[in-house]
Amino acid sequence: MTSLLSRVLRGRGAGREPFRPARLGPSFRLPEPGRVEVTSGPLAGSAFGLRVELKPGKADFYLSAGGETEPLAHTHFDRNPDTGLETEWDIFVRADHRGKGLTGLLVRLSYRHLLALGGRRWFAMRKLMQVDSDRRELHNIGIGIIGVRIGLRPELGLEEVLTGRNVKSVQLIAADPPGLFIELRRLPGIVVAAEFDEDGRPRSDLAYYRRLVNPAELARSARAGRAIIGNIDYFLDPGQVEHFCRHFADTATEYKTWLRALHAGARHRHN
Repeated sequence: MTSLLSRVLRGRGAGREPFRPARLGPSFRLPEPGRVEVTSGPLAGSAFGLRVELKPGKADFYLSAGGETEPLAHTHFDRNPDTGLETEWDIFVRADHRGKGLTGLLVRLSYRHLLALGGRRWFAMRKLMQVDSDRRELHNIGIGIIGVRIGLRPELGLEEVLTGRNVKSVQLIAADPPGLFIELRRLPGIVVAAEFDEDGRPRSDLAYYRRLVNPAELARSARAGRAIIGNIDYFLDPGQVEHFCRHFADTATEYKTWLRALHAGARHRHN
């Protein structure tokens, strides 16, 4: 039995455990279609417009404020109607609203909407934390942290990508937060990386990264959810399905229904 199928089978019984929600982003309410009211965090008391554009092959989610036409935040999904795979691309948040919880809010709104469609579902993030080759920074690390937190893990070829023969150079990103800028001899050409501390936050110690020069060890940390590698695809880990679902379900009924949809998606991907 393959490792993938084994993890799926081990997880089936978890739906019988008591439902324990996990927090992701600020709390909110939906008083009417197309309107979101934030009830916790820095934006508590704020209201936003929510626009959803849903098609068989793609989905877009937009947050806007006070009658403005330009979105404050936006995310896009490529959708595969045959497999149920929902692949999220980078999230945009307007500069004056970053660091206030909009990334987590938009992730929770969009994933809940897609899970509620019914049928089998699976999730991925395409080119998580895409890299600008001219800028030494961890671009949009917020979505990277969220991806790891909800149970997404790197594509299966990561260890091969980060083997010694494929690594051209490892450079320090001396920014806030710091990290590593790694040039490769094969696609994707460049990746960035950051490790997490014991509280799940990106490490801020430059000296730590000066000592961290083993890409293979970094790959193992990313696989275990202790680091983030930017500019590669991330997929929901079958062993993290229950953990993932607790970040989006509000009730035990939603939790059990969405677990069934995710387990069906896992079986389909395996077959």
